[in-house]
Formats: sequence, structure tokens, C-alpha cells
Amino acid sequence: MTPLLILLLHCSLVLVSFSSPVKPRSSQTSGFQSSVQDAQSLVNKLLKNIPVVHKSCVREHFMSDPFSLEYIRETLAIPSPPKLAPISETHTLEMNLGRISEGLQLHQYLLQNVKEKLDCSEELTTLLAEIVELNTHINKVQALAGVPASKSQLGSVSVLADLSKDDYNLKVGVHLLLEQLRAFAQDTVRTLREIQHTHF
Repeated sequence: MTPLLILLLHCSLVLVSFSSPVKPRSSQTSGFQSSVQDAQSLVNKLLKNIPVVHKSCVREHFMSDPFSLEYIRETLAIPSPPKLAPISETHTLEMNLGRISEGLQLHQYLLQNVKEKLDCSEELTTLLAEIVELNTHINKVQALAGVPASKSQLGSVSVLADLSKDDYNLKVGVHLLLEQLRAFAQDTVRTLREIQHTHF
């Protein structure tokens, strides 16, 4: 083989290596991103459904000042969900995914306890199913990220479950609970968006 032919072969190999397509992401990374996107879609679906459930279950607008509503919240012992924060050394990916799951389980538990006392069982059943489906996807994201799934930690019990069907505070409590779920879902969207853009 002549030196000229050898040189041409080397040049051809270099050109092929530069023109080769970029290797796709690993299947694990692709699956992680896909699961996060699915979770975001489910949260947005949940956010769209909350006003529908509120209109059906509460049927009233509470214009009381925030101090009165906060007093009723404390009286009914409605527990707050875990706080979500930007991911950092003190608020890790594992912590935020765990808190999302715990918050979803909390709202599922509280809404399930009052479902039979409300005249909106069908709408609330749909919302509960969406919460369960979203939590399942969060557990999948946890698995793909290599972190353990969150276990339910429902230590506190709300007074909501003990109220009668005709109690005015029951509707106020459901209003507060749905508003809390809405705020938590909005925080969840922001957290999932951050996870998708900064991890894996």
C-alpha cells in the first residue's frame, strides 16, 4: 500500500468520526426526563380540575379576611404540606421528591376522609384518582433517580373528618384544603421544572 493511499485512508477515517451522529442519551436518562415530563402534565391536569371540584363541592365564595380563615384552619387542625424549596446542598433532589410525595399523600388522606360527607363524590373521586396517579409517577421518578420512595407519615388528624355534613365549617375546611392543594401543586410544577432542567 502506497504512502499516499495510507494518508487518504486516514483522512477518510477522521472525516467519518467527525460526521458521526451524536450518541443518544442513555435509556435511564431518557426515562427520567420522560417521567418528569409526565409528572408535570399530571400536575397541570390536577390544577385545571381543582376549580371544577371547588365549584361542585363548596359552591360558595369565602370573602372573609385571611385572619378569620387562618383561625378556622387552626381550629380544624388542617395540617400543612411539606415545604418545597429550590434544590441546593440543604434541599436535595431526594428531599424535594420525597416532600412532593408526602404532600400528595397528605391531601389524598384528608380529602378521602371528607368525601362521603360532600355532595360531589364523583368529582372528588376523579381528583383523588389524579392525586394517586401523580404520586405513582413521582415514585417512578424517585426510582429512576436512585432514591427511595417516600413512606406515608400521616401523624396528625384533622377535625374535618368529625364534622357533620351540614356543618358550615366543613365547607370552609374543604375550601381551605383545596386552596392548599392548589398552592402545593403550583410549587410542585416549579420544582419538577427545576429538576428537569438541572438534573440528569
